[in-house]
Amino acid sequence: MSEKTAPTFPFTLPFGVDAMRKAMTDAQERWGSLLDDATKLEGQGVTHARTMVDESAKLAHETLNYWTNLHNEWRKVATEATKRSLDLVSPR
Repeated sequence: MSEKTAPTFPFTLPFGVDAMRKAMTDAQERWGSLLDDATKLEGQGVTHARTMVDESAKLAHETLNYWTNLHNEWRKVATEATKRSLDLVSPR
């Protein structure tokens, strides 16, 4: 039987394998750091989105309250105007 040998790198590098390993390790660390920063930014974005949703809900509630109050006041004014009109036509 013939013995199998480990494949050899077919190219010669102007720098050693250790330099390549260090470059790859450094790149991996930078990539990890970038992903950590992206995770922090994502968390901040989610926090801002939740705040916007909460503020939008508050605005919607306030809008409904305002509309209800405005409608009630309009109804009072319309009722009073109707009474005054009737008083003009047939005074008491």
